[in-house]
Amino acid sequence: LQGWEVLVDNQLIPDNTGTGNDVAVDWDTTGIARDGARTVTIRATDLAGNSVTRNFTVTLDRIRPTVSVAFPTASTTLLRRQAVSVIVDVSDATSNSVDATGIDVVARGLDGTFLSRVARISVRGSGGTTIRWIGRIRPGAPLPSRFKIVATATDRAGNVGAPQEVVVTLR
Repeated sequence: LQGWEVLVDNQLIPDNTGTGNDVAVDWDTTGIARDGARTVTIRATDLAGNSVTRNFTVTLDRIRPTVSVAFPTASTTLLRRQAVSVIVDVSDATSNSVDATGIDVVARGLDGTFLSRVARISVRGSGGTTIRWIGRIRPGAPLPSRFKIVATATDRAGNVGAPQEVVVTLR
């Protein structure tokens, strides 16, 4: 191997060349204004001057997901001894950048103590860059008359969204 070089979107990046069999570069994305798909090109040349080029696409994602508890709302009064349905919308760079396992929804006391995990029923696209998480707290779960639903989301790139809370009243 004579050497290799790495380019991103056909642009040279610092310290983008080497001669070893392992290709490793650090890519500083701070100068890139917008997230999205980027083409990475690796070009290798052997001692005889033969070269080969390989391209692949990566998605640059530095945006935190946005979490919104759609149901119940603070003005919703629910009946005790019935299942508590919970709907959470998560928006991010793309609709597939958040995996269902990155969404966590729990019931907490008003003082923050853990009460129950909300069981996931389904996750589906809700249009555009939003997915809808649907879950429920089983009927008869020992819940106080007022408690919080707390929803958080982490996208596939590791970006953590701000937790969202809604206070629920049981009657």
